Amino acid sequence: MSTEVERTDGDLPGGADDELQTLEEAYAELRDETQQLINERTTLEAEMRTLRKRIERLDENVNLLKMPPLIVGHLQDVLDHERAIVRSSNGTVFQVSLNQRLDP
Repeated sequence: MSTEVERTDGDLPGGADDELQTLEEAYAELRDETQQLINERTTLEAEMRTLRKRIERLDENVNLLKMPPLIVGHLQDVLDHERAIVRSSNGTVFQVSLNQRLDP
């Protein structure tokens, strides 16, 4: 007993051709949407890796800023936007780089 049906004319019976074409179109749309979602996921994962690296760098910077200074001193003179003269508590004078986030 066989369940196969022979077709001699190559067409599917009773409007099945239209249904098959509709299913093929839906499949193609779903395949395209899947590829688009995979691409979007890859992009988002790359962005997450970049943001995690940035978070680590910023955490390191915050920890450095929280550390106590190596020498306590007083600002004597600002030479330009990048350099200043500082006198330490023991009287030694230093030329130092200014932190751009601080207003002298």
